[in-house]
Amino acid sequence: MRSLDFWRVERREGPDGSVERKIRENWVLIDLLHVYDQIGVDVLARMSELAAK
Repeated sequence: MRSLDFWRVERREGPDGSVERKIRENWVLIDLLHVYDQIGVDVLARMSELAAK
């Protein structure tokens, strides 16, 4: 399954010079068209069928 995973890390320096890093956000995108293609579903053909109704 194809996916994209993005992380936003926040970096803070303490008064003593120490560095702290924390994950503040995470985005995960899944290529659903690719998943449907793998299981044999033609999404565009299905959309055409539904639009014709």
